Amino acid sequence: MDFHHHFSEVDDRTTELLFDRSRIVKLGQEEIRILGLEDSVGPLLHSSLKHGAWRPLWLCDIGVAIESLPESFAWEICLGPSQTRANWIACAIGLARDLLRVDIRKLPSKLDRELRPWLIDNVLEQWKKPFAINQPPMSHPIPMTDLLRHPSGCLKACASACRIDNRDDQRQRRIQQPAATAVSDGKLSFAHWPVNISRAERIARTLNCDQAKREHSTLF
Repeated sequence: MDFHHHFSEVDDRTTELLFDRSRIVKLGQEEIRILGLEDSVGPLLHSSLKHGAWRPLWLCDIGVAIESLPESFAWEICLGPSQTRANWIACAIGLARDLLRVDIRKLPSKLDRELRPWLIDNVLEQWKKPFAINQPPMSHPIPMTDLLRHPSGCLKACASACRIDNRDDQRQRRIQQPAATAVSDGKLSFAHWPVNISRAERIARTLNCDQAKREHSTLF
């Protein structure tokens, strides 16, 4: 859940207009006011791309939202007057279509666009490590505001980043080494493969535990 003090994702429309199109829904015994459907779907699509679509679950949310839209949904209101924002929304829809096979046949034809290959490749690359610790601002070891006050911290930050990269490279070589030692001169070394597999599993568990701890530390 994100808390905002203004409607940054739909700043092209007035608060009065958003209020007029808002809806009242029940949450347990309480009634709460939420944005209208056309005003809430756009931010859902736009926000995913703004964060690089690094979490697969976000595209699942987009897919469910798109396929459950009523026929009366007003896409002109959702897209708004900004062509740039409309392009972002179309790209998010395209990712859900190409990666999750979301059905968009009921959508306007102008939203059924062919995506650039680099966009899909980038999202799939992000999905290899879908953890908040790998994404800004968690991936920044030192806030920029601190570096402005203490410029010498830049050297410390660079050294820390190099240590992390070297450690990850070493771990990657360790996880690849067992598989490599199973082959000698183009021939499988059956005498060593049980040891290699056991070692690979042990290293994989260590890596998973380390990653889980890093992910868990971002929640508190």
